[in-house]
Amino acid sequence: MSFASRVTRLAVTASLAAAITVSVGGLTSPQPAFAADPAPTQQSDAQSRRVNQRAKIVRITESYLGAQYRFGAEGTEYVDCSGLVWRVYKEAGLEAKIGGARKGARAYYHWFKRRGLASRTNPKPGDLVIWRKGKHIGIYVGNGYAISALNKKLDVRKHKVNWLGGFTAYLHVRLNGDVPNTNDGSTSPDTLFKVTSDVDGLIVRDGPGTGHERVAMVDRGTVIRVTDKAFGAQGRKWFEGKLPSGKVGWVLASRVTRI
Repeated sequence: MSFASRVTRLAVTASLAAAITVSVGGLTSPQPAFAADPAPTQQSDAQSRRVNQRAKIVRITESYLGAQYRFGAEGTEYVDCSGLVWRVYKEAGLEAKIGGARKGARAYYHWFKRRGLASRTNPKPGDLVIWRKGKHIGIYVGNGYAISALNKKLDVRKHKVNWLGGFTAYLHVRLNGDVPNTNDGSTSPDTLFKVTSDVDGLIVRDGPGTGHERVAMVDRGTVIRVTDKAFGAQGRKWFEGKLPSGKVGWVLASRVTRI
């Protein structure tokens, strides 16, 4: 066999080996969701960065399989459920995407819920999973599986989301321009809106809902660069956008009009 043929055969063998499924803690894992990067011609650079970030989160999460459970821990050998989430996102350099500070499972749940980023459908690899209204948290890794730090007996394990009782919600982490699952496609990144002419003193808040803190107030005609959308607790639509001052906040969608 020629040298070139041997090189080709080795490359094919390595590619097949990467697709072989593994067994973790007695549970057989499906083929990885990111076995290969999409062809550059099939997606934009922004989409590629999102996929790569989510693949990175999944890879780091999987590296903790078998780590030992210890309440309150967030190290490389010992973690608890929220400590695993914090550790993974910190290693990925994306801790700002989950609030920028170490939180407990319940606090993570409420942080995402206040921003309209909690739902029971359409998870993406790298999103978080909440059980029993915040008593447990894990990281979604695709194909119906999550990885979480369970307890001292089971430690960090890969398991089906519904293997644990009390599933509450997926927490949708926004990465590199991701549009949350609540978006119906009516807005896209950097869409310009302006405050309607019959509104003066429009309140800008730090989340989608009147229960959120006021961060600014803008006058009629002010142009807002809208980048996101969510629905508040009362079912009203809110837009997140950047103000001329550089501040970012949420406004009622009914108070602005598209330019």
